[in-house]
Parts: sequence; C-alpha cells; structure tokens
Amino acid sequence: MLCQQTGFTANDVKFTFDSFKNKDVKSPYRDILINYLSSYKTNGDYEFEVVLNKPVANPIALFTFPILAEHQYKGKEDILNKDIVPIGTGPYKISSYSVGREIIFERNPYYRGDKPYIDSIVFKIVPDENAMITSFQSKEADFTFLSDIDWDKYKEISNVNIYKYVMQDYVFMTPNYQKPALKDSNVRKAMCYGIDVDKILRDVYFSHGLKSCIPVRPDSWLYSNKIVSHNYDIKEANKILEESGWNLVKGIRSNGTYQLKFDLLVNANNPYLIKVAQIIKNNLKDVGIEINIVPKDWGNLLSSVYSGKFDLVLMEWNLSYNQDMSTMFMTKGKDNFMGYSNSKVDEIYSRIFYDSEENSLKTDYQALEQVFLEEQPIIGLFYIEGAVMAYDNVKVVDPTGFNVFNNIEKWYIKK
Repeated sequence: MLCQQTGFTANDVKFTFDSFKNKDVKSPYRDILINYLSSYKTNGDYEFEVVLNKPVANPIALFTFPILAEHQYKGKEDILNKDIVPIGTGPYKISSYSVGREIIFERNPYYRGDKPYIDSIVFKIVPDENAMITSFQSKEADFTFLSDIDWDKYKEISNVNIYKYVMQDYVFMTPNYQKPALKDSNVRKAMCYGIDVDKILRDVYFSHGLKSCIPVRPDSWLYSNKIVSHNYDIKEANKILEESGWNLVKGIRSNGTYQLKFDLLVNANNPYLIKVAQIIKNNLKDVGIEINIVPKDWGNLLSSVYSGKFDLVLMEWNLSYNQDMSTMFMTKGKDNFMGYSNSKVDEIYSRIFYDSEENSLKTDYQALEQVFLEEQPIIGLFYIEGAVMAYDNVKVVDPTGFNVFNNIEKWYIKK
C-alpha cells in the first residue's frame, strides 16, 4: 500500500510515466520512456500495459524506477519540489526530511513483506567522504559508504566490518574495426593474454576488482560458470601472434603490410585509468605491440570514438542493470562505435529480445558469452568493486551492485 488512505494502482504507474516523459521534468528516466515506448495504458486498477517500439532485452529491469503516488503529486507544478515527501511501497517510509541535513525513515506498517527488525533509520547528509568517515569514527553513524578505492585503511577502526560488492563499472579496451590489424581476432586474443590484469588490480585498485574478460557480471545469474578469464601469459600471446603471421621486426610485430602500433585513448580526468593504460603499454611491449597513450578529456574522447577517429580506447563503462549490451555489439547498435559485426551475435540478441523464460535467457547468454570468449570483440579486463562499512553490531548487511541496502528488512542491531 502507498499509504493508509489509498492503495497502489495502475493509475499511479501511468501518472509516473506521464510525469517522467514531460520535457519540463528533469528525470533521469525520460530517455528510457522516449526511446523505448510506443504506447502505454491502464487496464483496470491493477494492470498496466506497455507496448515497446523496438525489441529490448529484459524490459522489466529497464523499467525499474520509482513510482509516484498520483494523489500526492497531481496538480503540483514541480513534482521534484523538495518540500514534497515521497511515499512508496517498501519496508520503510519517510517520516521526516530536512533538506541538506537528514532523512528519517520509519517502519512502513502497510508493507506487504516481512516486517523489518529495525524501527527507524536516519540518513545523514554530509558534504564529502571525509565528513562521512569522521561521523562514522565518532559513532554518530553505524553505517557508511566508501567511495575511496583504498578502503583497507579503515580496517584499523575497531569493531568494524567492511562489506564489498561488485559495482556496475566495467573496465575494458575497445578496438576500432576499421583498422585492419585490429580486425584480426588473433591480435585481440594476444592482447588479452598479454595484459596482466592481476597486476593492474593490485597496483592501481588495491586488489578491489573482479577479473572478467566478457561484459557480463561474474555474480550475475546470467554468467556461465564455464567461462574462464584469460590469464596473463606472455608465452601464449607471442605464440598466437607468431602462428598468425605477425613477426617481430625491430621490436614491433608486422604481417608485412601492417604494424601493431596503436594510439590508446584514455580519459585524462581519470587518474586510475591513466595508470592502467601505462601498465597495458608496458605489458604489450613484451609481445611486440607498441602503444602510444593519448589522454583526452571525456567530451573529446567521446567525440573521437563516435566519429571513428581512434585505434584503441580504454573505458570505464557503467553497464545497465538489465545486462543489455546489444546497443554496443549488434551490427546496427547505436553505441557500436567500434564497428563490430557478427551475424551470430545479432541472431542471439534477437532471441534474447523475445525470450522471457529464465532458462531460455540463460542459454542465450551462455551462447553469447562463448562467442565473446572465442572472438574477444573487446579486450575485457575487470569489474571494479565498491564497499560499505558498518560497526559489527549491525547484522546481515549484504550489499550488491544493484542495491547496497539489499535485504534491509532483515538487518538488525545486536544489543
């Protein structure tokens, strides 16, 4: 139930869609509704029908966003007004909200699931991470986020547990398929074997990452346990290149027509990726591939890649929650700036768009993962891990990349 006076109905969903589509509302969900919806309507109080204008993988996940209560927001000129306290259907409801200071949640008596153990939760709003840590260390807070990748230093705080989770941020290197040398899958495979991902994670990310040579989260139900990431193996990388006709000529491999010399674009404002690029450059030199690092600010980098003016680009991409990468890997995908084309991948994604059964989807994704492993359309590296911190009297904390407050109704405070 949304509240004591009114229930949650399809009209609330329609009102939310209408509001988020409104060009005057600065909603992060507007593009989804504009780009994927053909029409939508209510069918009675408890059924909402959506018609898509194109096939899309896992549409339920795509449309996972907050629902506005129509009776609360209807007629309001500004639905984003901070004075309006939103209500919802979760285990907690907002009891008070002080702009820029704190939000207090209390147990929602109308929640349909299991009753939460904790009566109320206070979210304090602070200006930066230093203020968060100070508040936590002074025990003004029981739980806090950690945005600093070097979170191991906080293990020195007594009676504290740190809980890590795999974030949506995936680091990978993308080739331009208009470059003949990079169209050779053997070159891409050799790069995968020639890059020491363990060293990158250890030296740059304090070992807070999870290796993955394909863009499917290793903790996802869609991930096949048969997938094995390429381990760092200079000997294997050199063998692949030599057997495919790429011979060393004055320290750089060549097939007689093309040399393995590439510019590597990287976001100049991401110090972690700059360090990653340097390790990649040093690693690939050992297999006869010369890398020239080209830092660019994010806007210019995107302009270069979408206009096809690049050889390789190192990216940290926040992947969608619905695990859909079709826009990047399908031949006509809007984000396929690398120019990749594989009819088998197109066929598999076409099946995924229309599959709704979990087992069928898993089979489709396993087939897709196998193609990725064999072809390495991108040089996949790793997912970045995040963390939260709580005192050890806070129990059953189990964050995920989708929800750091996962199972919050089961959390409890040990006295």
